[in-house]
Amino acid sequence: MNRGNRTSLFVFILAAATLFSIPVFSGGERRPWNKKLVAKLKSIKIKKIDFESTNPVAVFKYLRKRSKILAVDGKGVNFVFKRMNTSKTRVTIKMENIPLLVAIKYVCMAADLDYKIEEYAVVIQPKPAKKLKKR
Repeated sequence: MNRGNRTSLFVFILAAATLFSIPVFSGGERRPWNKKLVAKLKSIKIKKIDFESTNPVAVFKYLRKRSKILAVDGKGVNFVFKRMNTSKTRVTIKMENIPLLVAIKYVCMAADLDYKIEEYAVVIQPKPAKKLKKR
């Protein structure tokens, strides 16, 4: 497949995903075995997030505590950090009345992190390094 065809295919997939509201990110919302956790992430509403120049791990710890208070089952949402080196990373985020899932997306976006929804936890990890093409 040449480069032009791959670009066209990607644009088509992205357009179809947008049209039919299919997530295209690596959050894993479409996996059948994590439906319970995805539903929980969508149902927990965070009233206010207000952090300025804060380590992302501290933000996720706050979200964990809030989820435990707000979840119907009282158990909250677990976060697992893989290969994290965020000692210099800082995020500023201010939002109100948002689902926990949306908060996770925006914190990851601000910190240049990736997330994956597993069966019992949300895994937070660095984005994969982009591979350089050899010429």
